Amino acid sequence: MNAESTKSGPATLARITCANFRHADGSLRGAGPGFRPADFLSLGSPHDQRQKQGHHHDTSSNLDGNRVRACGLSDASDHVRTNDSLFLIVVICSVMEKSEEALAAGLWEAQVKAQALFAEIQAQTLIRPGVKESEINENIYALAESMFGISRYWHKRIVRAGRNTLAPYDENPSDLTIGEDDIVFLDFGPVFEEWEADFGRTYVVGNDPQKRKLCRDIEEAFASGKRYFQQHSEITAAELYAYAQHLAKQAGWEYGGPIAGHLIGVFPHEKIAGDKITLYVHPQNHNRMRTPDASGRQRHWILEIHFVDRAQQIGGFYEELLTIG
Repeated sequence: MNAESTKSGPATLARITCANFRHADGSLRGAGPGFRPADFLSLGSPHDQRQKQGHHHDTSSNLDGNRVRACGLSDASDHVRTNDSLFLIVVICSVMEKSEEALAAGLWEAQVKAQALFAEIQAQTLIRPGVKESEINENIYALAESMFGISRYWHKRIVRAGRNTLAPYDENPSDLTIGEDDIVFLDFGPVFEEWEADFGRTYVVGNDPQKRKLCRDIEEAFASGKRYFQQHSEITAAELYAYAQHLAKQAGWEYGGPIAGHLIGVFPHEKIAGDKITLYVHPQNHNRMRTPDASGRQRHWILEIHFVDRAQQIGGFYEELLTIG
């Protein structure tokens, strides 16, 4: 889900003083007196509202005699009249007013909540044989709403099983039913208040040793990728992607995705319209990952690991914050 940008682009708008868009009481011009960025963000972008209107431990539990193993689960207001450009300005002002510490703390808290959600998914045995991917997806949506009041996601909610675990993010494979001996991964991007999370984990139903190995390998690869990032201060996105490919080959798998991560931040995070390279861990992105954003702040990244075996038609996915924690 992307906020639509203006012709000047987010980099240009980020340099504008936020005071230029405020009333004397601190509320935002164009949105009515007393209406502040936090209120605006709670509504979602106009694009978000249109979408709504249109539509490192291994833990396990028994499910109907099957064993499921989860990789990495430890312990509107009608008076508002606006457009996408105004929403983008609101977001930029909201980010610029936060300290580096507040940004990191907000993102970390969002991930902790996402982790708690995934733990509850396992506790309630939502992933089990005989259930369709779409049913699991809807059940998780309901659970997230009941636990945290979440109704917004900054990207599509993904539940993939069996051969569908080979598919990268942009694909939309047919709905499969979980088998007695299966592999399933989740990729969810919930928005907690104004903070984005992006969390992905893989689960094995049954006792297949190769699926279990894949589950272990993606978790270990994430840890290795994070260490590699921390040890190389000048690392580019292309170099980190190449390292993810190396880790896949080293473990006996193929890297399954066109990227190995992306930016994360206050909803909606920094975007460049039509650009699928610059702000992603992409093989053609030769920019330093530690280059500050347009407002001079540290960028925060997600690292995602997607290993596949096309012959066996299985894949595993592991995703969380790279730059915090």
